[in-house]
Amino acid sequence: MMKKRYSLLVVLAMLLSLTACGSKAPSKSGTPSASSANPSPAVSSPAPSGSNDATPTFDTKWPQKTIQLVCPYAAGGDTDYYTRATAKYLEKILGVTVVVVDTSGASGTTGALSVLDQDADGYSFLFGHQSVLFNQAAGSVPFDYLTDFVAVGSPMVDYTYGLYCHPDAPYSTLAELADYCKAHPGEVSTIAATGGSSGMNAALMEQALGGIEFKLVEGPSSSAEKLAGFLGGQYDLLTGNFAQYKDYVADGSIVCLGNYGSQDVPVLTEQGIYSWKTQGYDHSEDYMFMIRAKAGTDQVILDKLAWALEEVCKDPEFQTEVAVYNATVGFQNGDACVAYQQNYLDKAAAFLAAQ
Repeated sequence: MMKKRYSLLVVLAMLLSLTACGSKAPSKSGTPSASSANPSPAVSSPAPSGSNDATPTFDTKWPQKTIQLVCPYAAGGDTDYYTRATAKYLEKILGVTVVVVDTSGASGTTGALSVLDQDADGYSFLFGHQSVLFNQAAGSVPFDYLTDFVAVGSPMVDYTYGLYCHPDAPYSTLAELADYCKAHPGEVSTIAATGGSSGMNAALMEQALGGIEFKLVEGPSSSAEKLAGFLGGQYDLLTGNFAQYKDYVADGSIVCLGNYGSQDVPVLTEQGIYSWKTQGYDHSEDYMFMIRAKAGTDQVILDKLAWALEEVCKDPEFQTEVAVYNATVGFQNGDACVAYQQNYLDKAAAFLAAQ
């Protein structure tokens, strides 16, 4: 009897030992190479089996204080709106305050420099689209967006930028505008910086419309100021994001000739507004909004921020908020951002070389 009891105790002890071994947490996985543009998140240990919390654990204590998200344009425009929406929902994921700092000037360069002036510690990031690279192609910035910054990821692309005219203009379609400009070269005016990205956009529109010629008017880069000048009759054509002008389009005080995004957008087609490409004109420009970090920022911080940004994009409330400005929400990683920037840089370089 004693031997049987002893044997039973040994078996129980072995079972308990096996159970304990099976409950040990998995070992930590290695972090990816810092040379990777935007690898999958560096997860130090997965969530416990059976847990409802799918949040990965990162091998970093970041963030522990307020994060700055620098918008390189003035408050009130589309970039400012997208920056604030992104910051608001990043706070929910990261658990710290994310403040937006509007630092306008020199077509985005001032804001970029303000981030480069900070330590690469993960507490100051740049938010904005790819057109800032025009200045780099022109050789007018003292840094390189592709090497001095690291693209973290993009939460949205805006396909709704387009061309607008006055309701009493002698044209109300792109075809009519092209015909009018051919008959009246250099008469129709639009605001554009001849040495900037808006100047390149105007030139590409001229080319797409059959080699017509606009009268380029130097003016402010702020959307609000451009709109005020247009409504005041200072120029004939206006460019910009549809959301900024939709109320004026709705009441008939502004006419949208077409968006030059690479695809049609339902909110526009529902109103009979189609892209340049759909109308048969070979001109397109999408605006990818992305977060950039100063080069040298710890890779695990970049990975955690990329993960957080992807989580933001899954939030229905964020999608609804961004829909106010009609951008298309969808996370794209750092590699996609780099490809987008390189494509724009090549286009700007080719344009400038042809001047």
